Amino acid sequence: MAKGNHVFNSFDKVIHGTYRAILELDGRERALDAVSGSGANVVEGEAALNARFRFSYGFFKQIRDHEKIARIHATQDDRPVIAGDDNSKDFGKASKEFAAAVMKWATHDAAEDPMNSWRQLVNAGSDIAAQEAYIKEGSSSPGTPKSEDLRRERCVDLSKFVKGELTKLVRNWLLAIRLDLQGGNKVSYDPHTPKAWKDLLDANVFPH
Repeated sequence: MAKGNHVFNSFDKVIHGTYRAILELDGRERALDAVSGSGANVVEGEAALNARFRFSYGFFKQIRDHEKIARIHATQDDRPVIAGDDNSKDFGKASKEFAAAVMKWATHDAAEDPMNSWRQLVNAGSDIAAQEAYIKEGSSSPGTPKSEDLRRERCVDLSKFVKGELTKLVRNWLLAIRLDLQGGNKVSYDPHTPKAWKDLLDANVFPH
């Protein structure tokens, strides 16, 4: 098993931590802990989230359970990990800025669109040195392609996923967070805008 540097940082962990902070607004963070393996009752946790955060939790699950998220975690080199390297610092900074932007946007009408911060997170989320080592030297991580060409193809595919499908899912998840918070009367938004958010979500596939 590889114990090196991840080519792509853990976007899903950032999303999880950000979502947990949002759920704290409603006291449902322990329900997320339950479905994330804390040892609490998973069925009760699922029920609580589906009852109160049905739309955003549906998109959250799509992100969490996506096969390419698991592939991201398995794509790493075998070089020794250097604590506090520049890429980790950049990603950590971008992660905090994204989380703060989401919280502000979820609770205020006029806050800046957090997708701007998400794009910065995406830019910081690739470790170029780890990618070069992974492609050229391979990896002991299970499922690693045997040839340089196939390893390069995997990196390109995951990069396209992060910039494309994952970004779309994150956008829908953010819109759905507002829909859920508004529905529970936790946050009051401009009455003229909710339908516009729902129209954007309806243009894709609402989780049911």
